[in-house]
Amino acid sequence: EGLCEGGGAGLTGRPDFLSDWPALHSPVLASRAEAEGLPPALLITCGRDSLGPEGCRYGELLRSGGVAVTHWHLAGACHAFIEHTFNEHSRFSVDEEQRRLAMETMPKLAEWIARVGFGR
Repeated sequence: EGLCEGGGAGLTGRPDFLSDWPALHSPVLASRAEAEGLPPALLITCGRDSLGPEGCRYGELLRSGGVAVTHWHLAGACHAFIEHTFNEHSRFSVDEEQRRLAMETMPKLAEWIARVGFGR
């Protein structure tokens, strides 16, 4: 929550220096019109991730397009903490804190998916 406070306002759409890049390069480059009509989104940002501010920006873009966004900010988590915990082929090891965060997040993720009703 603290990551995005006051930092997301006015950050929707493309920054000038990326104006010629198609939105397919990164979802955060989409326009408000491109965000309209998208399904509900779960956004998980991590406090120990250089992409955290970009995640907040993406959430603001989705909201500006009328998308229902659920945002979980995990201050102690690192980028890809879930993948590195559960992917046996990951070349990265995770410490116990990252493993604990992943184990706590997965049931919540399953509950969110069930509540939103994807796959029905």
